[in-house]
Amino acid sequence: MIFIDFIWYGMQALAALLIATGVLYVLKRWPISGAYVTGAIVLISWEVPNPAPLFTVAGMSIYFLDLFSFALIGLSASKLLSKHRPRASFAWYFLVLVLLVSFIRGLLLFDTGEVVNEYRAFLYPASILIWSFCQDWRTLAEQMYRFALRLGWGLVVVAAYHVAKYGLGTAEDFIVTAGGDVGQTLRPLASGQALTLVLCLLLVVHRPSTRRLGRLATVGAFTLTVLLVQQRTVWVAAILGLLLCVALSTARVKLRLLIGAIGAGFVGLLLVASGVLDTALGVLQRSSTDTGTYDARVVSWLALANQAIERGPIDVLFGQPFGSGYGRYEGAGRWVEFAPHNWYLTVFLRAGLLGLALLLGFCAIALIVAINRRAQIGITPAAIIVIVMVYGWSYSWPWYVCLFLGWALAQRSAESDLSSTAVDRKLMRAHANTANVCAHYRLNSGR
Repeated sequence: MIFIDFIWYGMQALAALLIATGVLYVLKRWPISGAYVTGAIVLISWEVPNPAPLFTVAGMSIYFLDLFSFALIGLSASKLLSKHRPRASFAWYFLVLVLLVSFIRGLLLFDTGEVVNEYRAFLYPASILIWSFCQDWRTLAEQMYRFALRLGWGLVVVAAYHVAKYGLGTAEDFIVTAGGDVGQTLRPLASGQALTLVLCLLLVVHRPSTRRLGRLATVGAFTLTVLLVQQRTVWVAAILGLLLCVALSTARVKLRLLIGAIGAGFVGLLLVASGVLDTALGVLQRSSTDTGTYDARVVSWLALANQAIERGPIDVLFGQPFGSGYGRYEGAGRWVEFAPHNWYLTVFLRAGLLGLALLLGFCAIALIVAINRRAQIGITPAAIIVIVMVYGWSYSWPWYVCLFLGWALAQRSAESDLSSTAVDRKLMRAHANTANVCAHYRLNSGR
């Protein structure tokens, strides 16, 4: 029996190795495939928030994202110390190192399965972010734009399907299965999906386009969907990102934004006056004024922070090891054990003040660099950084949004902009003109 178990575990381990090797080959051969794999997982994250493991080897569950993350890290290893690395990358590397130490401490103290399960919430964002800001997005500019456009429309379709099937609900409305289990809320998209849709919108707007009608339809559909999904944290983050764009943009861009806002407001007033949006507006009003969820989270955050402080200065400075759990009372005396909906608190609990300082330093450096380089790379990278930072106050960072964050960090010059294809065409024309002049000169010299 032991021999049969050994053979079975060996076969599963071999299958995992083959899958990881296949993922490595695909990512190396077609780098943009990493973005499309990420996008596919985003699209199904409402229906499948917790995918089943692929294998179980020696009692350890192996998930596809485990293999995907290690493949991303493996491909990025040779580029981590390249001369074109983002300035903020060192703060991120040190944060990953501090979290790794906490992970090792947890392995020495707690059950391996619990430690690994907690660590995944940090491994996945770290791997996709490192891989993303190691990419040369100048050569993938057009492909990244198409990816953002397709993923955004995919999310719009997913939201429309959910509204058609379940109706438009709020954060207080849940889907109850036939067995009596409570599932997702009746909001058409999960919070991470809504955040991704906002980031896709930014990338679409970021790229110059001559198809104004198509862009207008895309921007309108994406914006309306973000409003209807009622993810209030995403609303706040998007508004602050928009305010940053307005504050740092040129007078010409500000005028365009003002005209667009007036036009959108006029259309909105017409729709409200017609009564077409009465039901949707009622749902949005209820959703925007309901603070019960946030109040419960604040109670939860304070409880976890107090627990960490009571454990002493070592846990405050360096965090509690992975596997310690997040058990606390939330709201009306309800005991919960899931990770807190606050990325900064979660980092503090596992990496202490040291890790929190590294995270804030990473964000601050990235934002300052993006703002200082806005004349060369545009304001979109800075807006993405702000939106992701604000979102982290009420949620942990979904690992897949770090793809966009890495893109923002990797922008270095005008050629790395999503409009680089136009720049490349100008360079090609200039090169062709130079070649013609040289050929003409050689011809005349021969005479």
